[in-house]
Amino acid sequence: MKFSFLPAKVEFYDCFEKASANLPDGARLLQKLLDDYQEVEDLVAQINEIEHRGDFIVHEVMHLLPRTLITPIDGDDIQRLVCAVDDALDAVHAAAARLVIYDVVEVKKPARRLARLIVESAQELDAAIKGLRDKKLYSEVQQRIVQINTLPWAARSPSYYRWAALRPKPPAP
Repeated sequence: MKFSFLPAKVEFYDCFEKASANLPDGARLLQKLLDDYQEVEDLVAQINEIEHRGDFIVHEVMHLLPRTLITPIDGDDIQRLVCAVDDALDAVHAAAARLVIYDVVEVKKPARRLARLIVESAQELDAAIKGLRDKKLYSEVQQRIVQINTLPWAARSPSYYRWAALRPKPPAP
């Protein structure tokens, strides 16, 4: 029998994986909503359900944290990680809900492009978080984090760079 200071059953990784799998689900629904823009209220309701699932996962982790003596990573980091994933899902939900609140009738191409970027980022985050369980995969996790951080820059259109070049530079201090 192998001795370990960590408990045999580590529920935090399960919670991380549930939270990170929930985010691409919500992001894909947002993309479907923006691509088709049909059945808006039904899709927003589905995103709302996914967001509630995310809140439940956060509550589960917050309930588990004070009852666990030895955690796989620092307790504050666990809390920040699961809350950050939930915050991203909250933003997806808020964007979808605002479409209904403001009676948006047409979705522009940049919004659809942003939705695809959100889905791609959510999928990369999901894959990265699934790699946290195995320390042998940490280099892959780091590569995925770099990919997540470069996605917004790669998605910018050439017109953005033209606009940025014309913007006045702030004065030097």
